[in-house]
Order: sequence, then C-alpha cells, then structure tokens
Amino acid sequence: MEYDSNGPNLKPLLLINVASPSDDITGDFRVLQNGQPAFELALGTLHDVLPNADTIYICVQNQLQVDAIEERLSQPDSIKNKSSALDHEQDHPPLPFPKIHPIFLEADHNYNSNGLLAAAREFPQVNWLVLVCDYPILPPPALQQLILDFEQPVTCFVTPKGSVEPFVGIWTPAALRRMVQQVAFSSSFVEIFEDLGGRKISPLRLEWLAHSESI
Repeated sequence: MEYDSNGPNLKPLLLINVASPSDDITGDFRVLQNGQPAFELALGTLHDVLPNADTIYICVQNQLQVDAIEERLSQPDSIKNKSSALDHEQDHPPLPFPKIHPIFLEADHNYNSNGLLAAAREFPQVNWLVLVCDYPILPPPALQQLILDFEQPVTCFVTPKGSVEPFVGIWTPAALRRMVQQVAFSSSFVEIFEDLGGRKISPLRLEWLAHSESI
C-alpha cells in the first residue's frame, strides 16, 4: 500500500443497501440495539481508520437517503458531534469530521456491485477502501488488517464459510477497470476477483463479520 503525508493512499467508500420498492430508505438507517443506525457505525469505523480523509464517499439510491444521513449527523449524539467533542478534549488540534459525498446509483441499478461501479466510473484513479453496511460492528482493526495485508490489485476478506466478501476490501484502479469491462459480460464480482488473482484474507476475529441482524 502506498502512503503519503496523510497516511494510506486510500479513499473511504461506504455502500448503503438499497431500499425495497415498498420502502423509502433501508434497514441501514434504522436504529440497532446499541442505539445507532448501521450506516453511522460504519461511518465511524471508516473515519477511525482514515482519520485524515476529508471526505467519505457514500453510494446511495436517492436524495431521501442523503437527507436521512445528514439529519442523523446533525444530532448532538451523532458520531460526528461526539468525534468533535472528543477531539477538543485532547491535546492535539481537532480533526473535523469528513464531508459526505454522495454517489448516486442509476435508477435501474440497485445492488452493492453497482455502487462500487458508480464510484469507479466517477473516480477512475482512486484506490477505494470499501465497507458495506452489512457489517456495522466491523471494528477499525479489521480494516487496518486489510491495509497491512493488502496486495495488488485487490484484497478482500473471506467469510467464515470461505466465501469472498467483495464489499469489505481494497479495490485499485486496475482492478476496477477490469471490473467495469467484465460486468458488461455479466461476470459477478466474485468471478472478477478470482480472475484478477485477488488476495483473500481471513479476519483475525470471526465475529468481525457479524451482520447487523445479530446486533
């Protein structure tokens, strides 16, 4: 992994699950047992891992989702305001919470794979640290493990059952170019990952890949 003065040469990308036809947003916005929405926990993880990133990119389906994110982050008990308060208690100057940059899916493309595709097309030269909201309790050390163990052109976690999780990983421009080319031929992300010879790593703790339903 390449580094610059601000840390790993990565941009954080959060994938929001799409809404069903009968819903305006998704389960990623509903409050979990710990009192926070899944998307907020995931945002906090990305911010902890890349604290110098001035922007977190979020793939969303519609403006309603953007409004819901901004409304939640405006609350006094949000991760954004808690982070600012904690920084003020420390000896170092506070790091502002990142801006949120929405990447909108096309109306007829409503899957996480298309969220990553949309990000690749809008920012073709970016190395993405990707996190999907399915794993809101994934802690910062898990993504730090991905960064430390990264190998070109793509590195992703594997689940306890041995399946590749393409939406918890690091995707480089070279991998994303291949992805954009191959999806036109209906290749799945896992097939593309295998064709690229992507690196699979197991999380140091199996519970890191717990789904939001288990919280």
